Amino acid sequence: MSLRRKILLTLMAILLLVPGTVMYVIVTTEAGLQFVVKRLGKLGPVTLTPGTTQGTLVGGFSIDSLRIQHRLSDVQIDHASGKLELLPLLLLQRITLSDLRAQHVD
Repeated sequence: MSLRRKILLTLMAILLLVPGTVMYVIVTTEAGLQFVVKRLGKLGPVTLTPGTTQGTLVGGFSIDSLRIQHRLSDVQIDHASGKLELLPLLLLQRITLSDLRAQHVD
């Protein structure tokens, strides 16, 4: 195998492994959860204001409060916990919660 092919294969392996590794770290560590929470702010016309969060996305997380604001509605969720399914997120690019519980929704 020529040196050029070895370099191309190495670059392709890196390009495939890095995004998968980053996704794995985000969904399986508490630092990854904090990373996601810090970037929630404004998603289109919706504003998300999260409270204190703990846990991991796939291992189970809890959040003290979450306020979801839209020009037509204002939702306040208190003491929620849930668990995210990883496979639909990776393959279908959808967020599927296998378990979600909230103490109070207003």
